[in-house]
Amino acid sequence: MRTRYEPPHAGVPGETPTPVAVSFARVTPSAVVPWVLGEAAANSMPPVAVPDEDAIAHWREQARVEGLALGREQAEAELAATQTQLADDVRASLASVAELRASLVESYRSELADLAIAVAEAVIQRELGDGRAVLEGFLQQALVEMDPHERCTITVGSADAAAITDWARERWPAALVREDGALRPGELRVEAKSGRIEVDHAERMARVRRLVLGEREPS
Repeated sequence: MRTRYEPPHAGVPGETPTPVAVSFARVTPSAVVPWVLGEAAANSMPPVAVPDEDAIAHWREQARVEGLALGREQAEAELAATQTQLADDVRASLASVAELRASLVESYRSELADLAIAVAEAVIQRELGDGRAVLEGFLQQALVEMDPHERCTITVGSADAAAITDWARERWPAALVREDGALRPGELRVEAKSGRIEVDHAERMARVRRLVLGEREPS
């Protein structure tokens, strides 16, 4: 067992190497130097430049101006979007009002047409209640439009034949009165070479309906 370090020695084979004493010098450690972060940063970092009040005021004013410009731009964009939406809503509302108005006008027009037709029917029914007076009125009109001395044929319903015969005997001697069972009370036909007059209450009502509804007369 070795008691000390013996470095290898290249010598003559078989020869015993001469032992060499090895000595170590004790090193005394130096004092610990404390590490101060603040002092190291202060020593290693460049000094920070502190802006003056004028620069700060300038930057503050620049930020205020830029903020106002950005706010104005955003406000104008929002206002434009609001105006567009409002215009769309107004157009939609006007379209709805127009549709409602058209619907109401059509409804009122239909009701007024029905009322006008009902009034016309009531007038005709009242005329039919006094058929002779109605017929005499139409015959007087025929006398104005035709030559009273011209021979003609007056055709009436069975209920009006006797009364119209008496009337024609006094007012239109040249007229010949005939009966037609298909004619209702108050209806007649006057036929002559110079013209023709026909009173058909069904046709009168059809004509009233066409006039009220704005339809064209058949050609």
